[in-house]
Amino acid sequence: MAAYVFRDEWRVAAAPDAVREVVRAVEGWPGWWPSVQSVTPVPAGDGEVWRFVFRTRLPYRMQFEARVLRDDPLRGVRTTVTGRVEGEGRWEVTGVEGGAVVAFDWEVRPQLLWMRLLSPLGRPVFVWNHRALMEEGGEALARRLGTRLLAPTVCEPGLAPAVAAAAVWPAAVLGLRALLRRAAAPYAAARGYLSVTGSSGRQPAAGSVACRSGRKLTSGPGKTRLVRSSSDQRTR
Repeated sequence: MAAYVFRDEWRVAAAPDAVREVVRAVEGWPGWWPSVQSVTPVPAGDGEVWRFVFRTRLPYRMQFEARVLRDDPLRGVRTTVTGRVEGEGRWEVTGVEGGAVVAFDWEVRPQLLWMRLLSPLGRPVFVWNHRALMEEGGEALARRLGTRLLAPTVCEPGLAPAVAAAAVWPAAVLGLRALLRRAAAPYAAARGYLSVTGSSGRQPAAGSVACRSGRKLTSGPGKTRLVRSSSDQRTR
């Protein structure tokens, strides 16, 4: 199944160091980002791991654990993600004119069975859900910093590409169905032939037509009569 690849950007009118301090303190996310239900540390002897629980716009909660692989002020934070989605996530803060930009990169695959089954056709819904969370997060971060967004939140891919990708599946299924029907046509014709001729492949005798009851109609010059089969005569 194809992964979900997201690229999101928050542009805020604040100093990069101030933005990074708030975003890096993930345990404080529930205090300013409404959709974050909880962020709790997970005991790990060999690194830093956090468990995130998000309220989504859909009737389920997104839960995953993120293990920090790299934390560099210049290159950002890189993590591996496990749980209801698995993959990699990365974010970094850089300075721009008038403020800072927080860039998120995600490449994840859903692990829940129902999400995997719905992904081919439900991808636009999942993309919309992700966009709604990230747009809310950008606005919430600006409020937390007491400032404003320099530009609307950037979320890629957009809904239009996701809808186009989902539309490919019904067309592909219909095309495959037509191809299979075409490939099966010779076998269907052969079965029909055998049902008429019998397993021996011989044509019925001239002037007679086989009946399902075991009887046959025979015809000659100016006459047509019904002949009972031997089994039919024995029952009488």
